Amino acid sequence: MKHLLLSLLRRFTFVLMVLTSAISGKADDFSYNGLNYAITSSSTVAVGYNPNISGSIVIPIVAHHIYTTTSNGVTVQHDDAYTVTGIGTSGFNGSSGLTSIIIPNTVTYIGVSAFQNCTGLTRIDIPNSVITIGDYAFWLCHNLTSVTIPNSVTSIGNNAFQNCRALTYIDIPNSVTKISDGMFYWCSNLTSITIPNSVTYIGNHAFKDCTSLARVNITDVAAWCNIDFRNDQSHTGLSNPLSYAHHLYLKDEEVTDLVIPETVTTIKDYVFLDCTGLTSVTIPDSVTFIGSYAFSGCSGLTDIYSKIKKPQDVTYGSYVFNKVDKKNCKVYIPKGTLEIYKATAPWKDFYNFIEEDDVVTGDLDGSGIVDVDDVNATINLILLFDQYKDRYPGNADLDGNGLIDVDDVNALINIILSN
Repeated sequence: MKHLLLSLLRRFTFVLMVLTSAISGKADDFSYNGLNYAITSSSTVAVGYNPNISGSIVIPIVAHHIYTTTSNGVTVQHDDAYTVTGIGTSGFNGSSGLTSIIIPNTVTYIGVSAFQNCTGLTRIDIPNSVITIGDYAFWLCHNLTSVTIPNSVTSIGNNAFQNCRALTYIDIPNSVTKISDGMFYWCSNLTSITIPNSVTYIGNHAFKDCTSLARVNITDVAAWCNIDFRNDQSHTGLSNPLSYAHHLYLKDEEVTDLVIPETVTTIKDYVFLDCTGLTSVTIPDSVTFIGSYAFSGCSGLTDIYSKIKKPQDVTYGSYVFNKVDKKNCKVYIPKGTLEIYKATAPWKDFYNFIEEDDVVTGDLDGSGIVDVDDVNATINLILLFDQYKDRYPGNADLDGNGLIDVDDVNALINIILSN
């Protein structure tokens, strides 16, 4: 008896589902003006699977689901309006004939493989409503030369622009904190990349085979020192674009004499890997950790200015100065620390140490103290840099932002007041 009741219950449930579907008359997907859509809520849809689209496409703000229902011999036509809020997984995957597309500012996400293998696309402007770009979103878009990514985007998935071989430049917005694995893998014509100071993570193979890269643009040295570069265990992941570019630019000026700000305590792994454009680097006493391969491959270094008074207390990774010319590179160290440096790895591998008298931070005129004269010196540099640049031996860029400006004046005033 029990088994019979269960069988009847299953049959009743199935019939009820069929009847409910027949009454509603709605399918999960529908077409409107030549595009397929998937219903995502009672009021929204995403662009569905459209594998053979060609020509120029305009995605509408609103898609209409037009259908009929019949009840008791009466047929009713329905027109349900849905706001288009996304481009779904594989939305235009394989549409090699798609040449241009306009995306409305109601769209908040571009799904996984949404434009994969759309080889006819040459440019795409992503509206400032989009928050998420999925994995492989533009993979194999070989002819894509221009991509505009707005500040609304906070997440870009793995391999999103892999094999976009026609891309020459891309500007990542400062709303993005992570450059995912393989994001620009095999973008072989990419010549320039801008990394905002919001980025704290760059994944494995993010820039692998970007063989045309010539410059990496940043806006903040301290932020760059804090990026977590996730190279794989074989150290061939090439997450740092400097591995190809070799030249770092701070606010459009190439960094050759690198001054790491005194706010920095950690120089993470791979941060300046293969930056052959560097000729000198100044490391402040505030640094307590220097990661593996941090300056590896910086073969152009001729001078290192270490302000670290207790190098034995700093934690070091492996191969910090690998491939730096340790026989000829001069290392300037605080007075009285020579024997400690000679006994501490990785410093002990260098041959030329030069002890220097302590330099007081903010002492631009070399008087030994920080006072109002140094404030005046900074103002002179702001107003008439070319006239005064060789007059003051101290470093006027106290915040390390690449500029001598009012922030440095404020920093000096704070030093004076704190003394």
